[in-house]
Amino acid sequence: MDKRSLMSPDQAAALLDWIRRRPRGGRRLHAFFATLYYCGPRPEEAVAIRVKDVTLPDPGAEDQWSELLFHSATPEVGKQWTDTGEIHEERDLKGRAEGETRTVPGHPALTRILRQAHRGRTAPAG
Repeated sequence: MDKRSLMSPDQAAALLDWIRRRPRGGRRLHAFFATLYYCGPRPEEAVAIRVKDVTLPDPGAEDQWSELLFHSATPEVGKQWTDTGEIHEERDLKGRAEGETRTVPGHPALTRILRQAHRGRTAPAG
C-alpha cells in the first residue's frame, strides 16, 4: 500500500472531530468511524458490534487498551435481496470459519471515545 494514500494521525483526528460535531448522529457516527480507524474492521463488521462485545478497562486502570469482539457482519444488501425483508443480512466474518470470532485490541484513544459514546447513548449501539 502506498503510504501517501493513507491519512496521517492528525488528519484522522481532524476528521473524527468534524464527524463528532455533526448535529444529527455525530456522537454515534464518531464512535463508528473511530472504530474503523483504530481497529480496521470492515464497515459491516463494525455495524454488527454491540455494547456487550466491547470490554473496556476500569477508568482508573493504568492500561487503557480495550478489546472488541467481532463475531458477525451485517452488510446492507437491500430488503428485496433478503429472506426476512430487512435491509441488512447477518453473515459470518469474511474469510473465517462458520461461527469463528475475532478479538481486536482497541487503542486507548478509542477507549475514551467509546466511553463517551456509551455515556451519551440515547439509542442502542450498532
